[in-house]
Amino acid sequence: MRPVAACVIALAALLAAQARGGLIRRLIAENLAGPPEQRVAARYEFDPDVAARRRAEFEELHGPRGERLVERLGLGEDGFSRERRLRQRARDLAPPAAATLAPPANATLATPAA
Repeated sequence: MRPVAACVIALAALLAAQARGGLIRRLIAENLAGPPEQRVAARYEFDPDVAARRRAEFEELHGPRGERLVERLGLGEDGFSRERRLRQRARDLAPPAAATLAPPANATLATPAA
C-alpha cells in the first residue's frame, strides 16, 4: 500500500471515530465559537432614561457639553494646572505676530489670465 493511501485511510478512520463529538468537533467549536464560558447568555438591567435624569447634574458640574471638563482635563492633573491656564490665556489673548500676517518675501501673487 502506498504511503499517501495509508494516510488517507488513517485520516478517514480518525474522522469517523471523532465524528460524534470528539477531538475535531471540540477544536472547531472552541476555536470558532470560543469556549463554552463565553457563550453564556447574560442579562443586564438597563435604564434608558437615566441620562436624561443625570444631565442637569453633569451640566452643573462640568458646564454645557462638558466644556469645563474638557478644559480641566487639558490642563492636566499634576498640580501645575494654574500655571498652564495662565500661559494658555496669555497665548490665546496675545495679538498675532506681524511676521505671520505678511506674505513671504519671495511669494508672487497669481493674477487671473485674461
